[in-house]
Amino acid sequence: MNKTANGFIEQKLEQGHPEYFSLYRVLKTWAGDIWNAYTTVPEQIDHGPAHSAKMLEYAGILLKPLRKKNSSYRLNGGELFLLAAAIVLHDIGMQIGWREFLDIDAGVAALTPHQRQLIRHKHADTTAHVLENVQSALPNWLEKNLTGDQQKTLRRDMCQPLALVC
Repeated sequence: MNKTANGFIEQKLEQGHPEYFSLYRVLKTWAGDIWNAYTTVPEQIDHGPAHSAKMLEYAGILLKPLRKKNSSYRLNGGELFLLAAAIVLHDIGMQIGWREFLDIDAGVAALTPHQRQLIRHKHADTTAHVLENVQSALPNWLEKNLTGDQQKTLRRDMCQPLALVC
């Protein structure tokens, strides 16, 4: 595990909350697969795994001094999970929005400038929509890669807060 600021949140999650860490790792892999499965709309290229890794690094930088100043300040396992998972999932709507919501058969090249702007402005809603739907019907990839307990945790406790935070 990387001990730099980039790994701080993941490290804390792994060390103190292995059940949430394993769920986070599966969701992180799922997010990576979403980015790899589709063609990114060109103006949205700054979003994706590298952008999420940078945000995770910044969140770790922000949390470290808070813990040092106040030793009683701790995020619980669910809070750490929501923070880390929201960071890696928050922009997946950029990748799927053009297919799911605009129904363009011709692909990315056929999008008008107005449609591209719609994707940019609606990507948070698209992300939230996808995550909220995980609650009722897990996408096939997740269904195959989550344990029964992970599915219950995600459906019961995490989908709506995760969608809201993303």
